[in-house]
Amino acid sequence: TAYDISACLVGSEMCIRDSLMLEIINDPDKDKKDKVKTIEKAFKVNEKVMTKLKDSHKKTYDELTTKFENFKNG
Repeated sequence: TAYDISACLVGSEMCIRDSLMLEIINDPDKDKKDKVKTIEKAFKVNEKVMTKLKDSHKKTYDELTTKFENFKNG
């Protein structure tokens, strides 16, 4: 169904975004402040996708945002 395809696409977006976030976090050439800015910008640019993710895959959304908050505040 269209919903299943949409959920799959959102899941794919999530995988890509999660792996990109980890790549940014592990980048030795950026300081923490730059990493946080880059990730926050990616979240803002993809706000519609993040909203869909929050609505349809709350657990995954919560895991992603928790990882980011732990990095940001850690």
